[in-house]
Amino acid sequence: MQNQINTNGLIRRYQSIEILSTLNAPGRVMFPDQQNLRGAIIQSIILIPDTVAQYSTQSGTQPVAQFADMEATTFTFVAGSDEVIKQIPAYNLNPFIDISAGTNPGRFDRELLANLAIDWNKCYLELWAAPSSSPMFYNIGVYYFYPQNSNAGQQRVKRP
Repeated sequence: MQNQINTNGLIRRYQSIEILSTLNAPGRVMFPDQQNLRGAIIQSIILIPDTVAQYSTQSGTQPVAQFADMEATTFTFVAGSDEVIKQIPAYNLNPFIDISAGTNPGRFDRELLANLAIDWNKCYLELWAAPSSSPMFYNIGVYYFYPQNSNAGQQRVKRP
């Protein structure tokens, strides 16, 4: 986790999340819960394609989503009971250029996800076509901070 202090005195942080898809056909994959991001205010979410990180950082051997997979994947982010971002194309979360083609297939929509408190266990991605491989990881990077005067994300240590 990386930290940086912004001009408001808040500590901005970064966390990598991997979402495993075992689907061989179109379908929905729920996000794993992110306990340490409960109460965090999201500033940006990026999708990291295979041209940046070819394999999962968890396993080291499982492939990550390719640009072709991004074209057939959407993400839905939920805050409370609202699907605040519904079916955003995956490539719109990708700030990187496809090195092999020299292009970025989408527009990076950073602003859409700013200042949201997301309920990760309610979020999901949808595959609209068969993936290039299975199992496959979607690597996302989350930039966030905790509100001032908040204990969110802090571990409490019990003293004897």
